[in-house]
Amino acid sequence: MPWSDEQLAFARAWSAALLAFGKVAFVRGTITDVVAWTDPVQFENPRKSYMSLSVALVGDGMKVARAFGYLRADGGGEVDLGAVSGPVAFAARKILMAKEMAQDIGRDQVSLPDLLSRLEGQAAYEFCDAHGIEMPFDETTARLLIEPGYPWPEDDRPGIAYFSAKQQKMIRPERPGWLIQVEDRDNPGKTKLGVNPCAVFPVEPQRCQWNLWGRAGKQDLIVAHSMTLLPTRDTPAFPFLGPKSHKDTDTAISSIRACGGLLFPSLSVGALPASNFGPITLVGHLGLALDGLKPYGSSKDATSWVYPHDAWTVSTGDLMREVAVQLFDELHGHESYIYGRNIWALGPPAELFSSPHGLKDFLEGRQNDGSTPIRTVRELVTAVKKRGAVFKRGMSREEFEAADEAVSGTIDKYFYCEAKARRVISLDEFPFMVGPEALAEKMRSFANGVGYKGKIVTLRDPFMVDDDMADDRDHRLFQWSWLVADAVKKLGDPLELR
Repeated sequence: MPWSDEQLAFARAWSAALLAFGKVAFVRGTITDVVAWTDPVQFENPRKSYMSLSVALVGDGMKVARAFGYLRADGGGEVDLGAVSGPVAFAARKILMAKEMAQDIGRDQVSLPDLLSRLEGQAAYEFCDAHGIEMPFDETTARLLIEPGYPWPEDDRPGIAYFSAKQQKMIRPERPGWLIQVEDRDNPGKTKLGVNPCAVFPVEPQRCQWNLWGRAGKQDLIVAHSMTLLPTRDTPAFPFLGPKSHKDTDTAISSIRACGGLLFPSLSVGALPASNFGPITLVGHLGLALDGLKPYGSSKDATSWVYPHDAWTVSTGDLMREVAVQLFDELHGHESYIYGRNIWALGPPAELFSSPHGLKDFLEGRQNDGSTPIRTVRELVTAVKKRGAVFKRGMSREEFEAADEAVSGTIDKYFYCEAKARRVISLDEFPFMVGPEALAEKMRSFANGVGYKGKIVTLRDPFMVDDDMADDRDHRLFQWSWLVADAVKKLGDPLELR
């Protein structure tokens, strides 16, 4: 059923007023459009067809999160962007206008309808009174959509036509590139709709220069992402369906190219790189870990959360399955969905990476017992020293295996701290790739495949760490990591850490 003239006129006037309001009331660049849509099935009274309209402020997810203080080091604390009674509730303390309104109406929080109803000039009730119509919006029809989530049905039907204030016309959307089919684990052989996380969390390059490594007294710090390049075979760009498995090099290349970088990668932070995950090391600049730690940066804009021990991280498969479905629920604008406490579209929650069951707890709405991320460089240095005291340079195989056994199964099983990236990390953030001479050809092939522009450094490997079948491979890799650390220190001057 086409929109009535009354419906279209109402949507046009309201969306224009809301877009002007959004640009003033929120951080600049946060609100980018206002959209209105309707489900023809809901039409009951053609004379009041505007009553079935849904309206949404559309905004940049990460900017919205920062505007409301959601992306703090502790994952948001008491900041609650979801309310039991409706899709969106704003924390009143975060925006001056909302705070004044909250005081005016005597509430701690202000819902989106409250904001909409207090537009200056073209206020909701004034508009309705002037046109002799009823107030059409309540907490079930007014919402916030995080780009790229325009109205889209729950099933695989064509997209819902909507009016865009930005384009000032009706839009019949084509199937968006971020929409993917995801395996439905509860119904084998069937799929659900999901949103590709790479479309929601684009690459955000660093704006300043950082040293490659740092030193606090006698403690060195290196940030790295280590990997093993497995034999290649013909595989799809993203393994959306099927069992989990380690990616071969072809899959890794196609995934990185499709995403524009590494999707929420884990980073080691310590005197040594995480060579236990592979002998090839992407050496990152210090900002990947320090830009959110005092005295160098603010947790509000941090690239990563840094933990004092091992972080329990989700796999790319998890992100492309469970999280993809979660994102679709949050972004598609369907009236049946109610936002929860943590909204994935505003960035990954810190709690997700601090507990052994982080993703499972998060998806099932439970709080976990994980630890709080590190907040200062001093805390990081203390944690690194503690972990480094267990695994010392020059340890024999027997000494290493005894130390490894002593910490096996605990949060201190690694000789470095772990950072979990909060965004897609471009490979440009890793100036060097270091690996054994025997793997030089694989490294060059990988670099060419992903468009890596950094410098490849190969080292003589006395430990033959490319032997995947060696029963003492962990010890070999531990010794190898010291050679990599030595090489990194020759590649640039340290940042003297405060």
